[in-house]
Order: sequence, then structure tokens, then C-alpha cells
Amino acid sequence: MSNYDVICVLGNRGCGKSRVCQWINSQQGNGNIIAIESGDPSASSYGFDSNLINQLVFEYPFDDEIFKNTILPDRTSADQRIYWIILDCDVDTILKRTPTALKQDVWYTRKALHYYQQRYRQLGAHFGIPFLAITNSTLEEISHEIFSIIHNDSKFYEHYRRIGTQILTYDIIEKHDIENQLHSIIRLDEIPDLPEYAHEFTNIDQRKLYTKWYVNSQSCETNSERSILRIGEYDLPITGPIFKLATEGESKKIYKEISGNPLTKNLAFIVLKSTIYSHSKQITGEINSLGSIRACGSQLFLEMMWRNGLKHAYRSISAHGIIISDFVKEISPMEIIVKRYCEGTDKNSYYGILTNENIVSPRSNGEYRSGPYVRFDWRNPNHISPSTKQALNENMYYYIYEQSLGKEEFFKKILADKQYALPMGDKNISEDLLTDVIHLKQTKFAVLKMFMVIQSYFSRVNFLIKDVCFMLNRTGEQFWSEINQDCMRITMKDENQTKFDKDIWRTGGSKSREQILQKWTDFNEMFQEYFRKNRFHQTELFDLNSYFYQEEIHRLLTDTDLRIPKHLQDLWLNIQGKTSRRVLVTMDMFNGQPVLVKSSQVCEIHSSGDYLKAMEKLAIFPDILVVDLNGAFGEVDTVNRRIIKQLALKYHVHTGGGLRTIDDLEEMLNSGIRRCVMASGEDSLIEKIPKDRLIVEISVNEKNEVLIHGRRTNTHVNILTRLHQLIGVGVRVISITLVQTEGHLSGIPRQQIRELISQIPYEIEKIYIAGGVSSLDDLDYLWSFPRVIPVLGSAIWKNKLTIGQIYNRMLYFDENGLVPAIIQDVNGSVKGLVYMNDKSIEKTCENRVLYRYSRKLQRVIMKGEMSGDQQQVIQLSVDCDSDALLITVDSNKPFCHTGNHSCFNVQTSLKANFAILADHIKSRMSTDSYTGKIQRNPSLALVKIMEELWEIVACHNDNQTDECSDMIAHLIMYLNGMGISIEDICNELNRRRWMAKGLTTPMIEQKSKEIIIGITSSKYTDKTDRFAEEELGIRIRRQSGRNFHVSGQIIDRDKFSKYFHPDANFQLTLFSSKPKDMIWLLATKRLTHIITFDSVVKNYPKTYATVHEIVDPTICLALVRRSGESIEPAKWTKTNKVLIASEYICQTTRFLEEHHIHRHTYHLDKISGASEAFLVNTKKYLLADTIVESGRTLEQNQLEIWNIIVPRGEIRIGLYEYIFAKNE
Repeated sequence: MSNYDVICVLGNRGCGKSRVCQWINSQQGNGNIIAIESGDPSASSYGFDSNLINQLVFEYPFDDEIFKNTILPDRTSADQRIYWIILDCDVDTILKRTPTALKQDVWYTRKALHYYQQRYRQLGAHFGIPFLAITNSTLEEISHEIFSIIHNDSKFYEHYRRIGTQILTYDIIEKHDIENQLHSIIRLDEIPDLPEYAHEFTNIDQRKLYTKWYVNSQSCETNSERSILRIGEYDLPITGPIFKLATEGESKKIYKEISGNPLTKNLAFIVLKSTIYSHSKQITGEINSLGSIRACGSQLFLEMMWRNGLKHAYRSISAHGIIISDFVKEISPMEIIVKRYCEGTDKNSYYGILTNENIVSPRSNGEYRSGPYVRFDWRNPNHISPSTKQALNENMYYYIYEQSLGKEEFFKKILADKQYALPMGDKNISEDLLTDVIHLKQTKFAVLKMFMVIQSYFSRVNFLIKDVCFMLNRTGEQFWSEINQDCMRITMKDENQTKFDKDIWRTGGSKSREQILQKWTDFNEMFQEYFRKNRFHQTELFDLNSYFYQEEIHRLLTDTDLRIPKHLQDLWLNIQGKTSRRVLVTMDMFNGQPVLVKSSQVCEIHSSGDYLKAMEKLAIFPDILVVDLNGAFGEVDTVNRRIIKQLALKYHVHTGGGLRTIDDLEEMLNSGIRRCVMASGEDSLIEKIPKDRLIVEISVNEKNEVLIHGRRTNTHVNILTRLHQLIGVGVRVISITLVQTEGHLSGIPRQQIRELISQIPYEIEKIYIAGGVSSLDDLDYLWSFPRVIPVLGSAIWKNKLTIGQIYNRMLYFDENGLVPAIIQDVNGSVKGLVYMNDKSIEKTCENRVLYRYSRKLQRVIMKGEMSGDQQQVIQLSVDCDSDALLITVDSNKPFCHTGNHSCFNVQTSLKANFAILADHIKSRMSTDSYTGKIQRNPSLALVKIMEELWEIVACHNDNQTDECSDMIAHLIMYLNGMGISIEDICNELNRRRWMAKGLTTPMIEQKSKEIIIGITSSKYTDKTDRFAEEELGIRIRRQSGRNFHVSGQIIDRDKFSKYFHPDANFQLTLFSSKPKDMIWLLATKRLTHIITFDSVVKNYPKTYATVHEIVDPTICLALVRRSGESIEPAKWTKTNKVLIASEYICQTTRFLEEHHIHRHTYHLDKISGASEAFLVNTKKYLLADTIVESGRTLEQNQLEIWNIIVPRGEIRIGLYEYIFAKNE
């Protein structure tokens, strides 16, 4: 065992860890390597805990003691080498690969996968573990990369393990800094490019200056064979990491590791300085321990980002202020500011802005009326040289001189002296200039989202963020600068608005050092405490699709004191996430009339008591609930139920009320009802119902206690208790009725709803909320919860809300206040595309004719206003993002201004669907055409359908489309003739689609012990009987005369058992019929077997399987003619088709095809027997196919063989069974 190296493979769920381990372990000659997935119990046999890392994803990096005390072993107890490897796969890719069964698993949601991806990324950098990106890699490529680390780069693996943030300190970086390594050995020479102020410094370390210049002026090359790094004339041994300072700023140093280690080539190593700086005040300072405090703050803000799907370049931050980060190659010269309050630069730059109520809220708190806005600042240097106009800190020696004096003394001596430095600072720049510098739209999206993410957590500890500055990469997808107290204005939400930001230092200067240290420490401790009490895997993880920042955006958008411009509203809605906005509209029925209900009591009739009139009003909605109140109150077989079943054939209807038994449910589901709404009764009943057809209704009072028995009985059971029981029997969709507000039109109990929704387990996928919805604001509130669908009834019937208002609130309009609407007719054919605004939607819903917004005329107009081609509106449907409409119109009138049915260039109006085809064919009914005559005489259409069916059976695959088209055309002619519309057919098929099959009586086919063999009743009985006896061991006994009784005796059990495998106590039955009936009887499983000729079974669709066959050498299948008659197929034409009487239509068709006789020059008439007779008494038929044995029948009727279809010796007699018999 000690000869093996062990790989412990770690990573997020769905990364393929198991498959990678299996692949590695299956490879021959893998170098004595064993791969173990993290958490694999077998790791204990090697003497180490493979689950160490997995346990730490539930701990916080700021809990330094936990991470400091966790030792990741490099050797097993048997001294085997351990290699720790983390696999990283893109979240979208994991979601695509995730099996359907895991889609609802809380650990496989986007929220969970992103969070734990970032945690593994942090742990990799903390412990110095390789983090392999495998999204587009094959198993072979992943394994090769792992093997490469072990076999080729094991030394670099060891180096990286020693510079994770767990171990790395500034002293270690200094020790391995290439400048410090060269400092003692470099030969001092002239130092070029010194700054103008160099003469002010007499005690500067000249060797340090020269080394700085040398390192920055010489190229570095690594020699892997010799393990050296050559820089200029010096060779440095590679015995560990080698750091090179890449850049330095006021607050941090950024290093690259340059030893050639492939595991660190894309990383940056950052040291936070304990400095503080104000660009606006032009002051700077150093505060001991501030770097560590900023580091802790940054950890807290990373936690916020990871929980909310945001990405930062930082991987891991230590308590010492050391950061391991992605190395961002393309850094834009931009700082992005988000400001919600008019403070700082804005307040001091724009005279009188605070008193302008069009810009700043009159609430006197300085909040902008347009909400948070984004500003782009060009990152200028803090100071430039008066003579060269170059940034002072671009001089490579700048920070050496600063360090020699100290930051504050250097500021006073050099930066405050105008002969050496001119202050500059960042300046606002127009977005128009930045289109090729940074992705503006994505950047705004990211920073505004991050702003609200911060505020959402601040709200939980009583903080307020006023403004913040960020830096992002060019794509706007990744933050790369510090995010902590140092880059934002923070106040407490108290009377004094206590500050927790850099303004303390800006106003107090160096005297405020202790105060800012204390405030920032307090801030960190408050958030550490919050996160410890609210661990992700115990709280936010279970709100699968909702985030705290969405609540903040909702509050912002519903703040009546603000005036947020439309384009910013759209941006906020995009950030919030355009969830699908749906409603369920209801019609309660009592004694066959539509009524209103208030707190479970019928209070009034509406719509003049006419349910059809009421339904016409609701029909514009795609989802309708019709409730049988009589049934709910205990009655059975109500008039309401009969009406609801009728409505379900035409509308997308749910129903509830009186559904107490499995028979009730099956009756309604089988009538086409989409979902049954059932009170939370017996779990044993609920368990039997298909969950995709069920909504469980739970009525509750203001205490969330469940009410039953028509809401007359209080169970005193809390709804959450009941929900856990329902989840246990598979319920996924519920409806909650708030009885105390039902029908009162006084609004919804928001606090009760909020508290309830937050506690409903994630297994519940949809939550309908009914009771009290009376305003658009109520709808907005309910839609702010991702799983909730509002239920509307009284608000519509009492005109508190118009249908147009509801649709307008469901939609997200564009920046011009428009949404696109696709117009289709009732047959599904697209007629055109229009744009609609809120007014056109109101008028459309009110008048049920289409109104559109004309962008050319800048007004709402009725479609067809001038032409008269109005479009009658049937239904409006909102798309999944709620930013487009599909409108169905019932109009044959043209839609296009050119007079065409559609604005789109379709080849033919027949191509769309059967309904359009049926309408086209029906338009010919009154004509004297073939189509007209057939439709007026539907019996003729039936005959043609039977004929076309045989042509489908007989024709070659290449001709199937043609023959099927003929049959469908004649079927439509029959339907038109019978007055049956395609809509009628579709309604019935739709009803069948929604049937709950086998709900009460499972359709289990009983396996019979009876063997039923079909045998011929007339011709060739002798051949059948001989085959049965000689081949199957069955002796057939027939009766004489008109006695049809036949029986079979098994005379040879060995032969019989060879082809039949009966159960014990089986029964053998013989069934006599005509050969041509046998195949249908076998296909429908009326028979288990048949004995006949293959010429019979091959003439029908293949629904049989051959059990046993033998050749019959005495017969053939032939085409016969009248003796001496000339047969010349070359002269047959489409306009003068010859007729052929055919019993064996499939074989005859194949024969004619093989002899290249075109199918359009002849017609096969399917007959059931004695085909020769069709040639004897009439010359209408030219040929007939028949079985020929002796030929005497042909001689007696002056007929002869024209061609052999199947010659003697190729026709077989056999035993055949149902095609799937062996699978049953």
C-alpha cells in the first residue's frame, strides 16, 4: 500500500468527481495512483479524513481560529503522498447535466451551486490546493492534467501548498521577493530615472533603488531543468515561490509569482497596507492594524456576493491582510460610483442641488428622487509632476521614498509641495466616451445589484449605505477591487445617523484614528455575529429563487416619494429578475349561477345569473378556476358540476368544490379539467391523485389555523404542520385562502402572508393566494414572492380592478412604454405583430377587439379602423418573461394592410394546420366539384377512406406521404359533411389528454391461461390440419355440414412444447375463421396464434411474429388474365388507369413496383375472395391476383397466368403469434 500516491478529489456538486476518480483508477499504468472522492469512507483506511474540506464550506473564513487550526495532511498514516485537487465546473454546465430527479434538490439550485463554487475556490486558495477548470474538458483531459501535476509538477504543487493564505504572510512574501533576493548580491551601478525630489533624501537605500530599477528593466527566464530563474546576469535557484511586485498603490501591493509554477500563473498575491486616503480632501495617513480590519470587512462583503450570485476576483483573504486573487489582465481606467444620497462630491460640486426637489427628495434626508444612480469616474493619479505632467507614483522609486519617510511625512514634504506635486484626483467622464472601454450595460447591472445586495444585509443590522465605489473588469462581470468600509458611506439607521465610514477620518484627520478603528471593528463584529446566526446552508439556501436584494428593489420601486425614470425602472426590474406574472381568476357557482362569496358565505349573484355571460368576461384569461359551491356545501351530482364539465371542453379550467372521493376526482379530471382544487382532506386520497393535476386548498384564519368542513370547523392545526404532512404525500402545489379577508375587498393581510411564505418549505413549488386582493399594489406585493400566484375574483366582479389594469400590471413594458404582441387566429396561424401600450391593452380588454399603438401616428388606433377588418379578441397570454403578449383573435378578416390574411409571407394558407385545411376544403362544399360532392355525401367519403387505408397498407415507404395525404383529405371531407369541426376533434382529444387514466380501477391486463389458435374455416383446411398434426402435435377434429364446432387434441407433447409454453392447467381452443380475418383477430389479441399461409399475413401490417414455418411446394401467387388477352403495361396511362382485382394487395403492389409499372397507371381494388370471377363476367378488370394450385379453375373459366408474383416453393404455411407476445 505504501507504494501508492493518493489523490483526494474535491469540488462542487455535479463536477464529476466520482467519474474522474473511476477513470483514474481504471487506467492501466497510472503510476501507482489511487483517486478518492472527498467524503469517501475508504479514505479512513489510508489514515486521513477526506472530508476535511467539505466540512469547512459550512464555516466562515473570518472565523480565523477554525481555519488556522485545520491542518490538511500531505501524507497518509502509512506515509503515502496525498495530493489534494479541486475540480471547478461552470454552474450553467452543471445545471444542464443535472438529472431531472435532482432539479428540485436544494443543493443543485443555481443559488447553492454558485455559493459553494466560490467557497471551494476560497478553500483552494486558503490551503494552496490546485483549482482545475474542467467545464469543457473530457475525462481523459482532466485525468491528464491531474497526472501532470503529480508526475511533472509535484515540486510546484509543494510550493503552492506553502503559500496559501493559511500560511502566507507579508514576511514570507518579503523573503521570497525577487528584489530582496537580489538586494544582497547585486553589484551597485548608476541609478537612472530618479524623481525630481530625489535630492531631498539623503539617507535613502541606494542599493534598494538600484535593485528596483534592475528588476524592472531586465527580463526573467526560467530554466526548469536547472530549476533556476535568470534575471539579467543573475541566476536565482527555484527552491520555492519567487514574487515580483507588479504594481503598488496607496492601499495595496500586488505581486506576481514568477517561478514558472503553472498553478500560480493566473494568480495575484495582494498585501493590504494599513493606510487611509481621501481623494476629495487630499489627505492621507497610516493606521496600525487597519489592513487587517479592511481584510475582515472584505471577507464579509465577499460572503454577501457569494450568496447572491456575484463574482469577485478575490479568492481568499487572510486575517493578516493577504489576498490571493485572480490576476485581472485588462483593467479599465474606471471607477464606478453608485450614489443614493447627495453627499460628498455631489453635494460639494453642484450648487443648490440639495434644495432642488426635482432631484433630491423633499424628505430632507438627501435621497435622490430617481433612486440610486451610476457615475463613471476616470481614475486619475492623485498627483502629477508640474514639469513632466506624469503621475508621481508611476515612478518606480515612488514608494521606496515614501516608505523611507512614512506616508504622512512624505505627504507633507513632497506631495503638499507644489514644486514637486500637483493634486489631481478622479474626474467624472461621460458614458458616451466609454462604449469601447467597458461594457456599460452589464457594469451598471452588476454595480446596482451589488449596491442592493449590500443594503439588503445592512437592513438586517440597521445600517444604511449611501454610496459606494467599485472597480470591475472590462466585461462588467467581475469585481476586482476591495469592497469594504473603506469604499462606501455607511450610517446607522438611528436618530443621529451615526457614521461608520471614512468621513469620520475626513473630518477628524489623524485625531480620529482610534475612532475609525473602533467603528470599523464594531461593524465587522456586528456582521460576523449576523452571519454566524444566519448561516447560508440553514437560511437563504432554502429560498430557492428569491434573494434579499429583490426585497430592497421592490421597496425602492414602490416608494411613492421617488420618481424613478422608466429606463431605470426597467433596469431595476431586470436586476430583480423578471419573474413570470400570472393570475388565476375565479368564478364561484351556486345553483347554476355565478355568485360572490364573502368569508365563506354566498352574498350576491352577479352577471345577471348567467354563467355563460360571466365566462365570456373571464375567457380572455388563460387560467380560470370555477368553484362548485353546492358541492362544497355537501350536495352531490350538482348542476354546477355538469356545467363545469361542459366548460372544460372549451376553456383552460381548474375546478374545486365537492371533490371528496376518488370517483369525484376521476370524473372531473376525465372531463378535461386541468387541475382539481381539493380541500386538505384525507391524505390517503390525496396520495392517489396525480400531483401535476392537483391543487390542495388550505383555508386559514388570521392565526394560520387550518379550517375544514366548508371552513366551519377549526382544526387548531397550524398550516405549516399541515404542509409538512402534505409534502410527505407528494403535494407540490397549494392554494391558501385567507378566510378573514375573502370577498371583503379590503386588501390582503401582508404581514401574515410575508411571514407565512418565508416559512413554507421549498418542496412547495407554487402557492396560490386567495382572499382580499383588491388593488394593483396587492398584486405587486404577491408577485414579489417568486412562488406566489394571486387568485382574483371579487375584485373583477365588483370592478375594483379592470381586466386591462390586471394585464398592464402583469407586463414589463419597454423604455417607450410598449410591449410587442403576436397576433394569431383561432387556428394558430400567425397574422401579424403589433405594439401595444397600456391604453391599447385597456381598450382591447374592455371592447374585445384589437387596439394597437401606432408608432407612426403616435396614438392608439383600432386595428381595422379604416378598412373595417376588425379583429375580435378571444384571449391574451403573457410570455414567460412577462414582456410580450400572444393575442388570439377569432376573425377570418385580413390582417395585413395589403389585404392578406397575414403580414408574413407564408407560401399557402393550407400549410398552417388541419383547421385551416378543413376551412379551405369546406369552402368548396357547395360547388359541383369532386370535393363538393363528397362533402355533401359523407358516406362516399367513408368509402374513399377505406380505399385509401388499403393503399397506405400496400404502398412503399417513399409513397406513404402521398397516400396518407389522400386519406386525411377524405377524412376532413367526411367531418365537414357530418358537421364536425376540427375544434370539436381537438377539444375531445384535449379532454383525453387530460384524463387521469386508471385512477380508480387500474387497467391491468389479465394474463389468460387459454391458448386460442385461429384456423381456416374453408379453403385449404386439409393443409392446415396436416401442418397442425405433423408440425405442432395437434390433431384437429372438424364437424360435418353446418356444424362449426372444432376441437384439438395434443397427440405429440414434445412437438407441442417446442412451440407453445403453456402455464399449468392451460386450455387449448381452436377458432375457425376466414384467413383474411385472422390477422385482425391476432392484432387485437382475440387469438393467441394463427395457422395460415405467409401470403396472408404479409398482406397486412406486420403485427405478427413467426413461430414456425414450412414450405408448401404445391401453390403459387399469380396475376391472371383472360386467355390470349394482350397485357401491355407500357400503354397504361394516368388518364386511363387499368383496374386490377386484388386479394393480395401488398404482394401485388410490390411486384408491380419491382417491374417499374408506375402506380398512377393502375388501380388495385381490394376484394376479399374469388378474384378470378372479376375477369369472367365483365371486361372492366384487366387482371386479378390469385393463389393457383392445380390450375383447373383457370382452365374452366378460360383464364391463364400472365405473371408469377410468388413462385411455387416460396410460399410457406406457418404458426404465427402476436408480435409482442414474448414481452408480455
